[in-house]
Amino acid sequence: MRDWPTGRWRQNSPVGWLIFALIRSTVPELVQRKVDVLVTGSNPVIAAVKQATATIPVVMAVWRDPVGAKFIVSLARPGGNITGLANDAAPEIIGKNLELLKEAVPRVSRVAFLWNPVPPGAGTSKNVVESAARNLGVTLQSVEVRGRNELEGAFAAMVRERANGVVVAQDPITFGSRSVAYWRGG
Repeated sequence: MRDWPTGRWRQNSPVGWLIFALIRSTVPELVQRKVDVLVTGSNPVIAAVKQATATIPVVMAVWRDPVGAKFIVSLARPGGNITGLANDAAPEIIGKNLELLKEAVPRVSRVAFLWNPVPPGAGTSKNVVESAARNLGVTLQSVEVRGRNELEGAFAAMVRERANGVVVAQDPITFGSRSVAYWRGG
């Protein structure tokens, strides 16, 4: 395996994620080397791996809606060469998070949904949380972030729109930034 250039790992999470610029060069290199198994996380990485190989076994460690993202056929029988542990197996979980927020804080009326629209399957989670918001009579503010550098602006938008609650979609951006992202409501 090649040496990784200094500064190419994000150090803000316990695992450390490859920056997305390395995905396109790293995945084909690993496939070419005919590794025994690929252990991967996050939908963008899984999508790159799925595109690169249909024969090397792939174990997903962090994923969002693997069926909706078309990584696997079903949770019970994944099919193909991809399997893994369910950390957010179904997008309905994000809707349940909104229900739990409403139950815990009955007066919540404007909820921001912080999410990254880029990964495969992300739109499914947004649709589910929008449906849950309608059912609960909550106004939902969609706040998109495509990188950690957009978090400050995202929280400023939530404050501007007077959100009194926030639901965060699971994503490497939000998960890896959990130590710096906080909500200070008014």
